[in-house]
Amino acid sequence: SKALSEEILNPLSAQQKIEVLKLYYDSQRKLLNKLLEEKRIEQAIIEISTIEPPKQDKHQSSKIKLWELCS
Repeated sequence: SKALSEEILNPLSAQQKIEVLKLYYDSQRKLLNKLLEEKRIEQAIIEISTIEPPKQDKHQSSKIKLWELCS
């Protein structure tokens, strides 16, 4: 809350206030990055599980086309 933060910050010097705010924002940023990383991993797992294996006939036809191009 605002009142509490003023109570904590007011007795501090300007330099100390900067240090406190740096620590606060740094910890917030680390927490946010951790949450984003977890979300990305979660998202990646979902995406991997929903990828369908290639259909056999499509795979086969692309192989033939490549072989024809090479010969």
